[in-house]
Amino acid sequence: MLIEEFNPRTGAQLSLKEKHYPEVPAKTFALASELAKGGYAKTWSADTYRITDVKVGDRVYIHYDRKDGVDTCRTIRILRRPGGVVPPPPGEKALDKGEHHGRMNAHQAWEEKRTPYPREYMPSFLDRDGLLYDSPYPSESMTIVIIPPKAPMPRLVRP
Repeated sequence: MLIEEFNPRTGAQLSLKEKHYPEVPAKTFALASELAKGGYAKTWSADTYRITDVKVGDRVYIHYDRKDGVDTCRTIRILRRPGGVVPPPPGEKALDKGEHHGRMNAHQAWEEKRTPYPREYMPSFLDRDGLLYDSPYPSESMTIVIIPPKAPMPRLVRP
């Protein structure tokens, strides 16, 4: 897998590295009753995909519970559909129309084609100066600055 790092302010490529990840073994899940019936859990809008909405190659987030050694899938969220677009979740509420799938598609377009983010989906990040920025060219190499505490860490006092 090639890892590209870009300057979030200018979009200029900073580096290109090849990274290898170990293969993750396949995992099998039982389906919760709503998913097994072809429906979806009544939860946050992005987690309302049905099992029939998932295609081979999709990157998904699965919320599952483990009981008596059995992993049961409760909700599904599609994060990426290589070569295609993430469809709207069927349970998406009118107030957040386009929020999840629009953001996922904008991020995928940036990764694959370097298409600038639309203003409403532009990610924000902290730069080295500690200020929050919105950038037309975000990257996976965004620097998140952790501001150290002003007081020293508590120490154990020994008698």
